[in-house]
Amino acid sequence: MSEFIHLNDLVIPILRKRRRKTVTIRIKKAQAQVYAPMGASRSSIHAFVASKSSWIQKHLTAHAEQAKKIAANKLNLHDGGSIRVLGQDLLLRLVPDLASLAIQAGDSLLIRSQDNLSSAQALFLGLRAYVMEQSEIKFAALVNKYTAQLGVHPKRISIKEYRSRWGSCNVRKEVQFNWLIALAPPQAMEYVVVHELCHLIHFNHSPAFWSAVGQLMPEYPVWRRWFSTYGESLWSVLDNKTYVN
Repeated sequence: MSEFIHLNDLVIPILRKRRRKTVTIRIKKAQAQVYAPMGASRSSIHAFVASKSSWIQKHLTAHAEQAKKIAANKLNLHDGGSIRVLGQDLLLRLVPDLASLAIQAGDSLLIRSQDNLSSAQALFLGLRAYVMEQSEIKFAALVNKYTAQLGVHPKRISIKEYRSRWGSCNVRKEVQFNWLIALAPPQAMEYVVVHELCHLIHFNHSPAFWSAVGQLMPEYPVWRRWFSTYGESLWSVLDNKTYVN
């Protein structure tokens, strides 16, 4: 049977865990949740939650503001819409009988329409194909810029589509970048490149790693926060309900 705590106008679910020894409050997707031991009394749980009322409201407000920012910056692909690609604002245009899947013409990105796909799906496929092709040159230039300072070079660079990471670096010194970061501000994309290249030296997130990142890009905290704040706007492009893989 589900349990809830009522606090002012909030209805907070209680999740009891056998191995938990203390009561904890977490905020997930703008919803407060209470984790409690199996044997904790409702009165003790309520007293704890009440004592954290200000903390809960503060974090719920922060989450709500975050959700507004994400919604305002969500990337919706539609014919005639504008999107930033590798630092350039391009107008998306669906064109029938286009020889290529996508081609840039001035400040427009022409994308071939397809009868068996919705306009959003066709735009997604064209945008992804265009970014995959064009970003190789940009990423290679950024990698060369920073590896010259690091004195270490990756054995391979590739562009991938990830659903939970912006880039990766493995023990074989192969570096991968998510094509979605080409839709971010240039400095944000540059931060991901610096981040992954520093893993060639420090295969962890130790203080030494962050020190190396800071030496190459002193303003990196700004762009690290950018992904925390606006990263969801990039993931929205991969919405399975709308687009195709």
